[in-house]
Amino acid sequence: MRSLWNGALVIGRVTIPVSAYKSAEHVGDVSLKTLHAACSTPLKNDRVCPTCSVKLQAGDETVQAFEFAPGQFVTIDREEIEAAIGAKKLTLDRVVPASELEVPMLDETYWLSPTSDPRAARAYDALLRALDDTGAAAIGRWAYHSRERVAAIWPVTIEGVTVLGLTTLFVVDGIRLQDATDIRDLVLSSPATEVEVELFAQVLHERVPTKSFRWRTLRRYYPLRLQRLLASKQEGEDIIIAPPVESVAPFDLEEALRASVKAERGRAPAKARG
Repeated sequence: MRSLWNGALVIGRVTIPVSAYKSAEHVGDVSLKTLHAACSTPLKNDRVCPTCSVKLQAGDETVQAFEFAPGQFVTIDREEIEAAIGAKKLTLDRVVPASELEVPMLDETYWLSPTSDPRAARAYDALLRALDDTGAAAIGRWAYHSRERVAAIWPVTIEGVTVLGLTTLFVVDGIRLQDATDIRDLVLSSPATEVEVELFAQVLHERVPTKSFRWRTLRRYYPLRLQRLLASKQEGEDIIIAPPVESVAPFDLEEALRASVKAERGRAPAKARG
C-alpha cells in the first residue's frame, strides 16, 4: 500500500501524523496510445517553446506562473507555494453535521491512516470515534501537491469497515447551481403522471434483490466491453458489437412502462441476482 501524501492532521492543539491513500481504483482501465497512421509509430507529447522553437527536455529550466490577464503572468516557485499553504498539513477548523455535506459538494475521497506510531493510532481512533458518535464532519484546508483544497474528514464505512475518509470538496461558489435550476425547469415543463411514476416504481421494484447486495458482484454483472474487444482483436476473433439503442423517448410512456413491468416479471427472480 503506497501513500499519496504524508503529513500532519491538525485539529485544535492536537497533531496526528497521517498518510492519505486512494480509497478506490478503476479496475480494468485500458490505456490507449496514439500512433502515426502512416508508419504505426507511437507519437510523443513534445514540449516545444513556440517563441524560441526549442524543444525542452526533462530537467530543462521552467517556471510556474499564473496568467492574471491575457498574456500577462506572475511567476511563483514551489517554495513560495509551500510556504503560503503550509506544506504537508491538513488543518481542520470547522465542524458541521455530516448530513450537511451534499452530494454536489463531494469531489474525491481518500482513506486517511495514522502512521505506525502507536500514539498516532490512538489519537486517530479517538477522532474517528468522536466524529462517528456525534455524526459530525471536520472541515479544513489540505495542502496537497502544491495545491490547497477544501476537505472534509468524516467516518466512511464500506462493507462493515469504518475508517476516516478525506473527501475534497467543491465550495458553494463552484457548484453549477444554474445548470441544476435549468434542468429542474425543463422537467417541470413536462411532468409525469402519477400512473407513470407508479409504473416506473414497479419496474425498479422488480430489480431489487431480496438479499443484501454486495458491491463486489458488480464486476460479474458488468464485464468491461473494451477489454473484451481488445482481447478478441488479439485472438483474431469477431469484433464485439454492442446492441444499438434508439435514442428516442417513448411516444406512449405508460405503454412502454407496462411492457417493461411485464418483461421484468419474466426475468429470473431478483433473489437470484443479488
